[in-house]
Amino acid sequence: METKKEKIGVLYVLVGMLVAATVFAAPNHVVISEVLYNPINTESGGEAVELFNPTSQEVNISGYILKTESSAVDATVPLGTVLESGSFYLIADAGWAVSKDNSSWPNADHEEAISLTNTDAGVALVANGSIVDAVGWGASGGIMAGLFEGIPMANGIEGLSIQRVNLFEDTEKNSADFLEAVPSFENATFFLSSEKQANVSVDGKIAMSVAITNERPVLGSIFVEDDDDIKSGIQVSPLPGEKREVKIEVMVSDSERNVREVVGRVSGPVSFEKTVVFIPDEEINATTTKYSVNFSLDYFLNPGTYTIEMNVTDEGNLVDVKNVSFEYLAMAALTVDANSLVFENATVGKSAKILGDLDVTTKSAPSLKNAGNVAIDIGVYGTNLTDGAKLIAIENVKYSLDNDFESDISGVMNANLKVVGVNVTVGENEEMPLGFELFIPSETENGNYLGEVHVVAVNH
Repeated sequence: METKKEKIGVLYVLVGMLVAATVFAAPNHVVISEVLYNPINTESGGEAVELFNPTSQEVNISGYILKTESSAVDATVPLGTVLESGSFYLIADAGWAVSKDNSSWPNADHEEAISLTNTDAGVALVANGSIVDAVGWGASGGIMAGLFEGIPMANGIEGLSIQRVNLFEDTEKNSADFLEAVPSFENATFFLSSEKQANVSVDGKIAMSVAITNERPVLGSIFVEDDDDIKSGIQVSPLPGEKREVKIEVMVSDSERNVREVVGRVSGPVSFEKTVVFIPDEEINATTTKYSVNFSLDYFLNPGTYTIEMNVTDEGNLVDVKNVSFEYLAMAALTVDANSLVFENATVGKSAKILGDLDVTTKSAPSLKNAGNVAIDIGVYGTNLTDGAKLIAIENVKYSLDNDFESDISGVMNANLKVVGVNVTVGENEEMPLGFELFIPSETENGNYLGEVHVVAVNH
């Protein structure tokens, strides 16, 4: 296992746009040197925070506190704890000795139940109520104030830790001071002597770091309105026969405020793709801006999972990418272009017809349309036509979905739902004629008769 002593001699290359290199003096305080917040084996017993004293003097760290998203006092260093110059101190979760990912890692100097959140979180070292050092990971907009410095590290990979690049430097910018790597912990049994601190060359390798002033923008928390508060995930409901407007909001953090664009690519079932451009919506603070976009989804699009891949790019061509998915719900729906049926010239003992068509603009000739995103059959039922105590039974009304009242997709109506298996497929122009024939029995008295016809969509 590579030790911290060996690490100090590694040549680290930080990739990015080199704008300026700055020499920093060694910090005059204890620093957080390594954090494992997302172990492989277990979250309970597998997390750890390593401290290091880069100063030339011993530091009494009795009562120092680890503050996290979970607790303002997540762990407390025991009384009588003194950290020598060049020494490490390992704080780990209760049960670390048996639960750590790698049995070869050293035991902790102090075990206590700690809880480090895996995404958009951080940890701070606090002494006498003041923050001594802090490191965060994820989107700054989602991290509690004081738990990160500058721009946080990106949310990391399970099993890897974030480690300070140079133990004797603290730029107060987490993204510059730390990198993600295979864990390499030390405890108080290992320390760097003054001679080792003065000459950190190991096998001809020289510790080197560079300050990158062009830091990448970071996509933070994302909001998509959820139409189902009970079901897990995000659900979006289509609107029958209409376009559904979807609004997405995303927090973008950029310390240099030089974001060039935020774009998204929406993809879904059956090769659906759409590109959308986010615009600045609200300035949250000095480094964070809320961006939003509205885009429409046709009602007849296939139900299923849709994913938005968001990209933020700054003027230095540095990029951050983040995805969010939602479920476009299945919807069986239809529209009918007539809201009333008037049988004119009805005669006792004869039938009167109203024929349908395929033109939604002709209200006197009814038509129906699949207004959802799944194939449907058609259900029909109705009520008797009445005028006070006078009645024409609903069974005197026939329906037809092809204007042929004797065909297989025609029939006699009654008060119970009848389902006609017509399989109206999904599409913008999927329409059918809807015709009715009313027979007036010979015993019918004069009057103005009123009733209702109901036409419903049924999943095919």
